[in-house]
Amino acid sequence: MSLSIYYNATRDHPLTAAEKGIVSANLKQFSVEEKIEAYQQTGEGWNGESYTFYTDADGDFLAGEEDQVVLEGATTLPDSSDEMTEEALQYFCNALTQLRLAIPTLKWEVDFEDIEIKWDDSFKRYVP
Repeated sequence: MSLSIYYNATRDHPLTAAEKGIVSANLKQFSVEEKIEAYQQTGEGWNGESYTFYTDADGDFLAGEEDQVVLEGATTLPDSSDEMTEEALQYFCNALTQLRLAIPTLKWEVDFEDIEIKWDDSFKRYVP
C-alpha cells in the first residue's frame, strides 16, 4: 500500500521569478533521484517517488484554480519498510520546512494521506 505526502501553498498573488528560483533550488537540494536510480538498478532501498511540484509542459509551476494556490505537489513515499517510510516523511517535511522559511508569505497545507502535518511555531518546522 503506497502512502503519500501532499502539499500546497496559497497566496493572493503568483510567485515572483526569484521565488520560483528558490523553489527550484529547494527541489534540487532535496532531490532523491540517485536513491531512485539505485533502487531501479538493485531492487533494494528507496522505492518512492521524486519530490516535486506540479508543472506544465514548459516546466512552469502550475497554479491551482481554487483558493489562490501557487504551488501544489504530492510525493509517494517509499514503503519497503516502516523505517524507510518514516525517514522519507521526515526528509520531505524538512524540505517543505526550508521552503516555508525561505518564502514566508506563502500559506501552506501539508498532509500525510488524510492527516494534517502541523507547523510547530516554537521550533519553526513541520512535525509529522
